[in-house]
Amino acid sequence: MERNQLIQLWAAEGFLHSNQINNMCMEEVGNMYFTILLDSNLFQDAEKDENGNVLNCKMHDLVHDMVQSISSSKTLRLTESGSDDKETFPIQYLALERSEKEMPFPPSERFKCITTFFLLEDRSLNDREISFFMLRVLTLRSSSVKELPKSIGKVTHLRYLDLSRTSIKTKPDSLCRLYNLQTLRVGYCKSMTKFPHNFKNLVNLRHFELQNCTKCKELPTVGHMPSLRSLHLEGLDRITKHRAFFFPLKLFPKLGYFIVKGMLNLTEWTKAIIHDRTVVGFPILEMMKIDNSPQLATFPTHFPSLKKLHIYRTKNGSAVMAYIYSQTILELSQPHTCIDNNATQRLVGLESLEKLAVCGCNSLKSISIPKGYKYLILPIEKLRVHECNNLISFPIDLTPTPSLSFLFISPCPELTDLPKGKLCSLRSLRSLTIGPFSETTELHSFLNLFDALQPPHHYFPSLSSLSLDGWPHWESLPEQLQHLSALTRLQLSGFGVKSLPDWFGKLSSLEHLWLRGCEKLENLPSHQSMRKLTKLIWLEISDCPLLMRRYKPESSGNAPPTPILSGPRCAIFPKLQLMGGCRSSGRTPFDMT
Repeated sequence: MERNQLIQLWAAEGFLHSNQINNMCMEEVGNMYFTILLDSNLFQDAEKDENGNVLNCKMHDLVHDMVQSISSSKTLRLTESGSDDKETFPIQYLALERSEKEMPFPPSERFKCITTFFLLEDRSLNDREISFFMLRVLTLRSSSVKELPKSIGKVTHLRYLDLSRTSIKTKPDSLCRLYNLQTLRVGYCKSMTKFPHNFKNLVNLRHFELQNCTKCKELPTVGHMPSLRSLHLEGLDRITKHRAFFFPLKLFPKLGYFIVKGMLNLTEWTKAIIHDRTVVGFPILEMMKIDNSPQLATFPTHFPSLKKLHIYRTKNGSAVMAYIYSQTILELSQPHTCIDNNATQRLVGLESLEKLAVCGCNSLKSISIPKGYKYLILPIEKLRVHECNNLISFPIDLTPTPSLSFLFISPCPELTDLPKGKLCSLRSLRSLTIGPFSETTELHSFLNLFDALQPPHHYFPSLSSLSLDGWPHWESLPEQLQHLSALTRLQLSGFGVKSLPDWFGKLSSLEHLWLRGCEKLENLPSHQSMRKLTKLIWLEISDCPLLMRRYKPESSGNAPPTPILSGPRCAIFPKLQLMGGCRSSGRTPFDMT
């Protein structure tokens, strides 16, 4: 079941109310309840997005049985083989499932109290039947309904309406009299072309999803709906422009979550101008995602409260960055997202930026700051630069970013101008992934990244995860690494070292060690040094043929190979898990979450 849908259904049934004491809206209260149920294992098998947010989950079998038992006296599910065995009970929840022939509705006196109706059957819906319902939830998803009855406007208690995957072409004007409607879902309605003119009258609509309605020629007017909190527009192939009809005088006063996805022909998203002035909107919008809209070239210019911006596969990602000044999360990714060199200079104005991810932006050649600025001073906590194949220069001094806890710059095969300053001064840094950079990069330039400060300054006092990716002609490692007293996870890839130095024994907190693609590596540290790694529980060696040959004696026939660190060396690591001989998957255990 989908998390957002479940919370919307709770709200429609009246189970959720805003908490004015804690200043929480009903959706936030619903999220709190959902988290409690999930943490209590009453929900399970959670499916999460790339940021760790739960999207879907399943109900525990025991919870499902309990809910069915509690609601059995007021729930009726009619199937072809089913029988109505609840003649004496009023029905609150009704589901008509698919059958070969159309089944009659229950007697009218039995469904006066129905609040939830799921129509899953191949049947029509007429005025007489729907006019009796005191409905809060109506789901026609995947039914054969081709039109809504005109009497739909009489169902004034309706809070939740799902019309997805139906053959409905147009919505009756009476739909706009559903003044209590909170959630409207319209998806994969291949025949639908337009919405009623007075759609804006749905003054209590909080969530609107319009997806993959490929014949829809224009968007409904939703800009000044006073309660709209989330808007999801996806796969509307006939929509080419967002113009003033989309942006009335008062723009999206409550909208907090906005997705524009798969709008392949959308070229303009323009500002409305009323009485020779630009209308300002989106006062509390916090999250916006623009995905797979390759023709989109113009954007609105003002998002004063934006915290999270995700731009994927978009032709002109720089355009939106020119006007956004307050987001805390900015993600720019995919090869088709064009970010020019000037775009990164606009980061100086992002005074609330906490997370920045620039991924797969092949047009980007430099990450720099404007003239006149000495530092890039941001409250940034996570910085990720990934697979920017033409990035040459990243000369920014990161030391004035005391909140930085995660730094990931990898792989950038043309990068030669590396970050400045002493990274070891980043007292909050917990995870660092660096390299590979250009093959022409000198080893000393790489080693300079790890220069230590003079005492009494500590060396990377919080760093617990480190991944370094080098080149075969780099025949040494930064000696300063021996001072990483908090390091628990270390990965070394692609270096040309022949032996791991004995100072490895000083990494007293090390628990996980990965050695990958070090083709010249022949020796681990000495036995005495290895004995000092008392917390080591995982050692993985891949694509290091000389090392494998040394610690895995040749065997004949089909005899099993001798494990790495066999004999006494393994005895000092009773909990050690050994992985050797396998080829690297290319994945890193240090990705940003």
